[in-house]
Amino acid sequence: MRVLVDLDGVIHNFISAFSTVTGKTFYPRDWYFYRKYYTDYQFAKKLNDEPRVFMGPEYPGAVFLVHAIKRAGHEVVIVTDRPSHMFEVTRDWLIDKGLGDIPIKLSPDKTCIEADWAIDDRPENVRAMMNSPKHTTAYLLKRPWNAYTRGHGSNPDLNKVNSLDEFVRMLV
Repeated sequence: MRVLVDLDGVIHNFISAFSTVTGKTFYPRDWYFYRKYYTDYQFAKKLNDEPRVFMGPEYPGAVFLVHAIKRAGHEVVIVTDRPSHMFEVTRDWLIDKGLGDIPIKLSPDKTCIEADWAIDDRPENVRAMMNSPKHTTAYLLKRPWNAYTRGHGSNPDLNKVNSLDEFVRMLV
């Protein structure tokens, strides 16, 4: 099976990296955690101009769990919503973490890759994959910033897992 794995918020601890780069501590409770300090424009500019945002730590155990999916005989593809000019930074980060052999696609559209299973931390992405013609079995990885998403309540229509480990156990 082909398994799509999101990077930021699933493998890469984006919040920790963004906090390090900005020198501010964030405790995100929604997708707009940065608005206490930045406008949407300033946030987007920071993402476009600062590669260190994409070079932070991985979540504990995440790399091991991605390898477990591969060891079980599944093909892993990483699809992440990063600026296209950050491809090399992203590739270098994956190589540094021992994931350099995994194909990567930078795109906001997670349905751009045909996959049997998927895990993402953004409810809209999970919903799009579930409703795509490919009918991906997609799961929302519960994080503080997606526990309640405006307009979607607690996303009762989505498959959810509490951890990447829980998702991997369904596959292996």
